[in-house]
Amino acid sequence: MSKSPDTPNILLPALGGVGIAIGAAIGLATMNYGNDRIEALEESFKKERSLSSEQSAQISALQSDIAGASVASEEQIALLQAQAKDQAEAAEVEIADLRKRLETALSQASALGQGDAPMQTAATAVETAPLGGNTFGLGREAMAEEIAAWDVDVLPDGRGLPIGSGDVWTGDEVFAEKCASCHGDFAEGRDAWPVLAGGFDTLADEDPVKTVGSYWPYLSTVWDYVHRSMPFGAAGTLTDDEVYAITAYILYSNDLVDDDFTLSNETFLDVEMYNADGFIVDDRPTTEYTIWSGEPCMSNCLSEPVAITRRASDVGVTPADDGSMVDSIMEKELAAL
Repeated sequence: MSKSPDTPNILLPALGGVGIAIGAAIGLATMNYGNDRIEALEESFKKERSLSSEQSAQISALQSDIAGASVASEEQIALLQAQAKDQAEAAEVEIADLRKRLETALSQASALGQGDAPMQTAATAVETAPLGGNTFGLGREAMAEEIAAWDVDVLPDGRGLPIGSGDVWTGDEVFAEKCASCHGDFAEGRDAWPVLAGGFDTLADEDPVKTVGSYWPYLSTVWDYVHRSMPFGAAGTLTDDEVYAITAYILYSNDLVDDDFTLSNETFLDVEMYNADGFIVDDRPTTEYTIWSGEPCMSNCLSEPVAITRRASDVGVTPADDGSMVDSIMEKELAAL
């Protein structure tokens, strides 16, 4: 087939059309990309602007909180200052009142010292302490009801015992409730707490068992000690009848009374303690009994000036000045063993 001389003329217009189409397509694509890019940037800008608005709102809220806290702090400081002022004023008023009361008491005391009749009521006893000699005007005489409250001692002959009673079986119940946690259900003692029963005829042993039954010579000591000191940690909470009952149970635990025994202020002296004759007065002339049985000297008892004759370090009670105990009598005796 032969080539036509008009072929280039035909191709040129075709190629031109194709180029125009491609250019138009590229331009359209470029325009679309630009639009997409613009939209993306606008969306990003909107997000940034929204985030900035949120941050601005948070900053405003923080500033508001700070301002509120500052106001609250100032109000709190003002309140504390007002309270401190009120307390100071109240203290000044109280001090002034105390000074006035002191002046009144001193005036009354001075009047009493000049022979005025003393007031008799307990309510005014504190403010009417009489002055005498070079005293400070402090204190007063004890009232009868106060002396009665302190007068709780019981003597071996039964003097001082209150009216009351308690039997062995009641004592068993009270003892189990308030005493057995330390002394055991049968007064045998728990752990390192004191044993109250048993131990008879062991006082001459190397390790004697000193109990109410084996050692104590007077029943009054039992009643008095339980009354003023027991139970441990709650002293003074027992009634008189409970003390009688507990004492009766301790006696029963030592086989000193029968189980139907009732101890009272009337039957108290009927009880015979096992070691009643175990204590005697050591009246030998070489003992301290003869020294302290006479009238004691209370002033100017020595004809010579007072002098230190021995020190605690000499008997091993405390160390010497240099901290040692080599020269103490105790150390020397131990070294000689």
